[in-house]
Amino acid sequence: SCRDELAPGRVLEGEIVASEQLRVSRTAYREALRILAAKGLVESRPKLGTRVSESRAWHLLDPDVVSWIFSAQPDARLLAGLFELRAIVEPAAAALAAARRSREQLRTMRLALDAMATESLAVEAGRQADRQFHSALFEASGNPFLASLTSGIA
Repeated sequence: SCRDELAPGRVLEGEIVASEQLRVSRTAYREALRILAAKGLVESRPKLGTRVSESRAWHLLDPDVVSWIFSAQPDARLLAGLFELRAIVEPAAAALAAARRSREQLRTMRLALDAMATESLAVEAGRQADRQFHSALFEASGNPFLASLTSGIA
């Protein structure tokens, strides 16, 4: 499985072999590794190669990392951590949004809540409504730092 192949600590193939296997240029492969390293997913060391990082090194609020986590079966510990973060942050964001929201933001949240009432999180429409609601909530808080969390925890 992909989890086994990319287990933390695993050393990835060298640039030449990997780029040939993936049928991409060495430049494209290096750029992909640079992006993965910037997101904390791999660590490159001269003469030691590139290793898959432990999940504690991942940039968990990065939208790509969150998307990749949820594209596979998410680790229960990571999922629980995300819901804990939401439980800590969302009440404060909701309090700010109640005082600062615009009519349009309120309308967006209402529409998303209506969709959430009819769709389960087990289907894409339900997940999309959930993301829309939380995104609108953080945006309505009027706090740019909270709004920037949207892509990571909404």
